[in-house]
Amino acid sequence: MILYLMRHGETLLNREGRLQGQIDTELDAEGIAEAERAGAFVKAQGLVFDRVYSSHLSRAVDTAAFVSGWERDRIRIDDRILEMDYGPSDGVRFQDLSAPVRSFLLDPVHAPLPEGFESLSHLEERTGRFLWDLAEEAAERERQGTKEERILAVTHGVAIRAMLRRLDGIDEEKIWKVRIDNCDLRRTVCRDGVYARTEPVYRGTEPQTMERKDHSV
Repeated sequence: MILYLMRHGETLLNREGRLQGQIDTELDAEGIAEAERAGAFVKAQGLVFDRVYSSHLSRAVDTAAFVSGWERDRIRIDDRILEMDYGPSDGVRFQDLSAPVRSFLLDPVHAPLPEGFESLSHLEERTGRFLWDLAEEAAERERQGTKEERILAVTHGVAIRAMLRRLDGIDEEKIWKVRIDNCDLRRTVCRDGVYARTEPVYRGTEPQTMERKDHSV
């Protein structure tokens, strides 16, 4: 199995610097353009997906549709890859957050978890289950000798960081420094139920740096 992970395109809340956990927001004009550019890149590479996953949030589903070329009703909704829940702080500008919430966002490993926030351990557990189930399915397909699948999962910034903790073994203090821009695309290969480290495929904010790669393996 080859798994591609992408963050959704830009939204108004992104642009305004607001927390955007599980609020259902749509792509803004730039977000649509980002998703269309990413879709053009995918098409130019000859990438065809066998399955496409997204959280239920519009910004992720719409990005998945633009990038894959699929109709929305073909996309599989899986809320294990939903963004972190920020509780009552969802939608609030960073500068307007309380001091404890700002402290947590700046140092989530050591600062106390704010009231109403989803814990990092829970986020890692649910996104990890998504990865594990895909790996088990891929291993079974290998045993049966069936066609290897290419899977796209369009998700969210912190959710991707939680997955990278498992896939790349990044230290919990360093993972928050990993830059994941809108429509960034990474890939990993899963063989015998084991994932390889991820590698960047496409930078959503730097389309001029795109490089053609062989994604057949």
